[in-house]
Amino acid sequence: MLKKIFVLSVIFLIAFFVFINFNICDIEKKRFTIEGNKNIEFVSIIKNCGATTGYNYRLYMLKKDKDLSFFNQPLIELNEENLQLMWKNNYELIIKTKSREIYNFTNFEYIDNIKYKIILQNN
Repeated sequence: MLKKIFVLSVIFLIAFFVFINFNICDIEKKRFTIEGNKNIEFVSIIKNCGATTGYNYRLYMLKKDKDLSFFNQPLIELNEENLQLMWKNNYELIIKTKSREIYNFTNFEYIDNIKYKIILQNN
């Protein structure tokens, strides 16, 4: 009986670790800069979890050559990829989108104690 419980426990643990490490979503990550401020990089993440869910697009703003971490919050999260980014000046970024479904947006970002203003224009 004890042996049976041990075997079932091992099977359960293996199944549990396979489940938590199994990712059913395709994730595409792109890094890029835009003209106007070469000290800042952007990371876009596109997540596709299958036919019954829509695409999810997230845009992050980072200091150049820094890695995206768990603590970074997206500038914007929405259901379409077509964003236009442009610097108004060194500290103000304009994001243009036609999306009507914006799930998350922040209007500022601090990088190295510098405040960057984010302006959203919905066309």
